[in-house]
Amino acid sequence: MRTILGIILCLACVSLMGCSASNLGGLVSTDSSAQQSTQALAPSQASSAGFSTLVFDDEFNSSSIAQASTSTLTENWYPGIWYENAGPSSSQYSVSSGVLNLTWTRSSWSKNGLCDASLESTSAYGTPNHSFRYGYVEVRAKWDTVTGAWPAIWLLPVQGIQGQSPTGEIDVFEGQGQSTNYYGTLHTWNESDQLWYSTPNTFATPSATDFSQWHTYGLLWTPPSGGKPGKITWYLDNVALGSANTTSSANSPFDTQNYFLILGIQEGVNWNTCQPLTDGSPTSISMQVDWVHVFGS
Repeated sequence: MRTILGIILCLACVSLMGCSASNLGGLVSTDSSAQQSTQALAPSQASSAGFSTLVFDDEFNSSSIAQASTSTLTENWYPGIWYENAGPSSSQYSVSSGVLNLTWTRSSWSKNGLCDASLESTSAYGTPNHSFRYGYVEVRAKWDTVTGAWPAIWLLPVQGIQGQSPTGEIDVFEGQGQSTNYYGTLHTWNESDQLWYSTPNTFATPSATDFSQWHTYGLLWTPPSGGKPGKITWYLDNVALGSANTTSSANSPFDTQNYFLILGIQEGVNWNTCQPLTDGSPTSISMQVDWVHVFGS
């Protein structure tokens, strides 16, 4: 989902573990309301791959958001994305009734020039952080399916914060306006230059799919084994949509880096960002997140 491509690079920090693969098929179910999980259990695709331990969890029953992106306190989330000059204002994110609310507004764009309202699970320094390599990530969310909406659930490496290159990017899910396509992509970067991205990265969903209702967006990441490359598989409501190898690109960094999670709602029509005064998008675009789980070994 990178739109400001100035990724520099980094030394590591925390590392968790887990992950695996699967196939396209089945119908996608829709949940009608927020539903807190009292005990997060790994879905079958995670547990069968050996990832049944909950290593990171936020049910949003209370707020665990740092006051600043550069905080040295251990929180679940830090405002903004580390390479952005400004972060979202505190009015753009909140936790209430067990749900995280993120909102992009034209007024906030006018004030701080940000095209997004994002939280990440690392400080802008790269530590403290919640990061992992391999495992299963699942996020239950819904978002405004309107012109200009660009929701993103994605992963960047802590090694990128302090200068390592090349770096990887793992997009768990991206959406576009009223499209019912599921976009999931792997990228490798040399700072701002894209070296490679996975294809296909557009996955069809059933015609009745409504992203304005609750869905579970999942990603299974397994390591290389027995001569087979590392692999990532994308899931919607526990149905596999597609997969890609993590070791198929030149200078592939995925198996050497630890990744943190970013949740965000961005404005961007047809993948073009920062055009909110001319593209016909509404004055605000929101995304709600019910819970986040990361399972490891």
